Amino acid sequence: MRLLARFRLEQAAQNIRPEGTPDCSQPSTPTHSHAGPGLSFPRSSNSPNSPGFPPGQPRRWEHSASSEDLEAEHLLKRKKLHALDTCRENQLDDNALDQFAEFDVPQMLIALQGKLMALERERLHDETQDFIRSHAFKDILKDRLRACLLSPNLSRYLDGLSEHIWGFIKRNPGIFKVPARVLEDPELSDCIDTLIKDILTKQRSQIKFKIANSITKQHHISQLAKSLAQKDFIDVTRAQWARIAFLHQNMLFFNKLVTESMNKKLGVPDPEQGDGDSLDSNNNSEE
Repeated sequence: MRLLARFRLEQAAQNIRPEGTPDCSQPSTPTHSHAGPGLSFPRSSNSPNSPGFPPGQPRRWEHSASSEDLEAEHLLKRKKLHALDTCRENQLDDNALDQFAEFDVPQMLIALQGKLMALERERLHDETQDFIRSHAFKDILKDRLRACLLSPNLSRYLDGLSEHIWGFIKRNPGIFKVPARVLEDPELSDCIDTLIKDILTKQRSQIKFKIANSITKQHHISQLAKSLAQKDFIDVTRAQWARIAFLHQNMLFFNKLVTESMNKKLGVPDPEQGDGDSLDSNNNSEE
């Protein structure tokens, strides 16, 4: 009953309170600043007198920026110290990795990938260079170039034979076991070109020697063809037999011209001409 009576008294007091009288029962919180009679504005939170930013206190973002700079500086020092240790372990100059240590992680990964690609390119270049200078590759070229020299269609390439063969190799690198990388590298291409010319010169000399030897020993064309083919690498066809016979006959004709030229220089009479003169003299004496 006392509570009910007290509630009624408070309700009656509120009904008779004049306007503008503050309620003393509620704590007052000044949330507005008066700009004039009858006007009020909310207090700005960025005001220097606001409770969040008391006078003399530095802003929070200034502290965060300075701490980030210090952390980045400490991180760079640690990276350079580790780079120095790495250089000394690998017997490099102390400042060899200074520039690399200043990179961030993505830049480091890109730099490492580029270096790995360059090393792989150098490795392939060295392997290819070692292969084309090996005896195994030279033996392969010898067999293929010998087949080219015994080809029945070779007579159309009397001039620039090595250039024509090099062009054929570029179109058919697999036949000659030439690595594809050679065709993309000018240095390796020059090495192959020089090797082709050297082998062609030696192969021609060997063919000439074998033909001359067969003439001296009066071998059959089949024996000469087998000697030129070597190791059954070339299946001698009828057209190749005809070509070998043609080379054999040209060698005979060439030797005859050389002998006649030497006899004329030395003043030695031609044996055939001498036989003809003796027959004429015998006929005259009989008459």
